[in-house]
Amino acid sequence: MANTVSFNMRLEKELKEETTKIFENYGMTTAQAIRMFLVNVAKTRKIPLSLDYQANDLVLGAKTLQDIEQGRLDYQAGILDRFPPENALEALQELSRG
Repeated sequence: MANTVSFNMRLEKELKEETTKIFENYGMTTAQAIRMFLVNVAKTRKIPLSLDYQANDLVLGAKTLQDIEQGRLDYQAGILDRFPPENALEALQELSRG
């Protein structure tokens, strides 16, 4: 038997619930799907996902939206002054470019 290790990760509850349903529709567990992903990366030496960033493809999670709203409140309170609140997307794009 091959040496095995445990692999734990944290992710949003909603993401786990949503993806678990999808994997179940394929007849597999989340662990099996993640293992398939890792095996594919090891065999191909590539990540089987598109990592190309497109501003129009930006999908923000609940935490990110909450942080954006907090940023708007901070700006209005005078705590932030670099970007006006209506330019939150521009600020995120600049931050993603480094």
